[in-house]
Amino acid sequence: MTGFIEILPEDEAHPFWFQQILNCEYLEYLTVFGIGRSYQSLFRSIYTLSGAFTAFRREALAATLLYNAETVSEDTDLTFQLYERTPSFRVANFPDVRIYVQPITSLAALYSQRVRWQRGQLEVSALHKKLIRQRASSLLGFSPARTLLVDHTLSFPRLVWMFFLPILMTFGYSLSLLVAAYLFMYLFYLMLETTWAGAAYAFADDQTRTHVRRIWPSVFLMPLYRVMIFFFRFSGFLIALTEPGTWRITSPLWQIQAGLMDLRLRWRLFLRSLRRQEE
Repeated sequence: MTGFIEILPEDEAHPFWFQQILNCEYLEYLTVFGIGRSYQSLFRSIYTLSGAFTAFRREALAATLLYNAETVSEDTDLTFQLYERTPSFRVANFPDVRIYVQPITSLAALYSQRVRWQRGQLEVSALHKKLIRQRASSLLGFSPARTLLVDHTLSFPRLVWMFFLPILMTFGYSLSLLVAAYLFMYLFYLMLETTWAGAAYAFADDQTRTHVRRIWPSVFLMPLYRVMIFFFRFSGFLIALTEPGTWRITSPLWQIQAGLMDLRLRWRLFLRSLRRQEE
């Protein structure tokens, strides 16, 4: 079983932009664990028993291979093992039981976390191909194939409309029409976020409701936050294809900085070699 994982509100002062990210992270956890996990539990489709907060029956845990070091998402792997090895037990969520976790400490930490989660999802899928094939056609219940379809296959159409929609201007579409299209999509996603947050608020306790009311304006930034998280996760998909799995992921800003420093060093070496040839 797992439960409600809530971000612990902080009194520490942060820059305005980072505080908005923290607020969005809080709302994200509130909807995922307050509504999403309860829905998954109802239809017996919980994808991951979070490593931060999970309890097991001893008999069920003894039937598994425990945490697997072959993946950076060992909690997801253990969840898949439970579905495979202990079908008589139920993987469930208890929303009334909760723990509090610290919020992210930086944008780089958020990037590293989401890249790790995305990479782990792919690694676990590769380790449990038989389970995925067996439940591929399942419309209800646990179906990793359905989750992979949403998280990966549908990512490419999203990239298309985000980046290639402006190309329509070359076919005679006006800028105002494209702006209206983006605005419509933003309002649509905002409606979804408001609905999710409102539903989670309705089932929350008084302390959580008080904090949600304080940060409620940040819900207007949730569609943009989701876009940022999407690119972080998409980066995890690409990294999984090219780099070995590690717990800590280098921030893309640091990678760009390191790349520029390397480029500058190579340029200096090139100029030095030219001078030597002239001498």
